[in-house]
Amino acid sequence: MVRVVIISIIFFCNFACNFAVDSEVIDFKKISPLNQEWELYWNKLLEPDDFHDQNIIYNKKQNLPFFWNKIELNNQKLSSQGFLTLKKVVRIPESLIGRKLGIRVPEMFSAYKLFVNGNLKAANGTVSKIPEAYEPEWAPQTIYFTSLKNEIEFILQIANFSYNLGGSWRNIEFGVAEKINTKTNLLIFMDYFLFASVLTMGLYHIALFLKRRESFAALYFSLLCLIVSLRTMVSSEILIYNFFNPSWEFLIKLNLITVALTPPCLSSSSNFYFTVVHINLLQKQH
Repeated sequence: MVRVVIISIIFFCNFACNFAVDSEVIDFKKISPLNQEWELYWNKLLEPDDFHDQNIIYNKKQNLPFFWNKIELNNQKLSSQGFLTLKKVVRIPESLIGRKLGIRVPEMFSAYKLFVNGNLKAANGTVSKIPEAYEPEWAPQTIYFTSLKNEIEFILQIANFSYNLGGSWRNIEFGVAEKINTKTNLLIFMDYFLFASVLTMGLYHIALFLKRRESFAALYFSLLCLIVSLRTMVSSEILIYNFFNPSWEFLIKLNLITVALTPPCLSSSSNFYFTVVHINLLQKQH
């Protein structure tokens, strides 16, 4: 009987602790994704001060990344057009209080505002409940901040009235500033290296085709390289923003076009190349 009472007390104490502190502990030895159990408030754009109201109730817990038109609330699938607020609280060790921290925020569909401990730290486009006042934007960001307490509150507003998907397709990454900065710079370097390498191969094979007009394999491969190099500019770190500021519509169309053209160019290049190789082998055999 005593054991039952003790087990019951431990159970209810654990339950009470979990209920009272709804926060996640982050491992700062590495960059961690903020992907577990965000509170989802559908059709609400809540500011940090709004959460002082104890009567606000979230619709469900949601993991990131996600597209909200793929989930259901009250047995109804949500529309891709709409807006919501996501909230999450994480705990940091005492040693990181006052230390510079960083977040890698990916591009989202299609406008967002991110508050950290009540302060607006990142935004894309214009978030609004009204489609006429809303403006989309599609760009990743890396932000830095310090926290003077061991709990950090993240509030993310997302609105979408211009795309067939609403939400985010990549993780929000969180860690100490040094690790976040190193990863961002490494990804930017890799994107530039890939762009320059593939573009150089494309220009080289264009020159080969101009010199030998019968070499269609070189032409197809050069087109493939040019498309892939263009794709590196509009994906991942979206380097195209370092050269000019494209509109959201232009960027989305360019992204989709490069995705659509890559398979046929790859197929044409491969087919023509292997056809030529097969013919040459047959000629050598005879």
